[in-house]
Amino acid sequence: MNKTKIMMTGITATALTLAGCSTTDEENTQSSPPSNQHCKDWDWDEETQVWVCDERRSSYFGHYFLANQFFQNKKALQSSNVYQDHTRKATSGFGSGIKSTGG
Repeated sequence: MNKTKIMMTGITATALTLAGCSTTDEENTQSSPPSNQHCKDWDWDEETQVWVCDERRSSYFGHYFLANQFFQNKKALQSSNVYQDHTRKATSGFGSGIKSTGG
């Protein structure tokens, strides 16, 4: 009985890992800062999960950057379709509570 229990525990752990229940390095890392001529100093904004230009001399200082686009402020970013898609993708998938039906 003990061998069976150990084997089943191993199988369950493997199945959960394959199903996407494990944490991957990709989930724990943010994207690299943009390489852009308009801004050389970037800060990661935890709330919006995007980069913000922190170069005071840049005309883009305080702008948010997502999908090769600059957004003048957080409100402009959050009201954009690009950001809505970005947050939808970040909150969908296994364990998100969102159901998907195949067809």
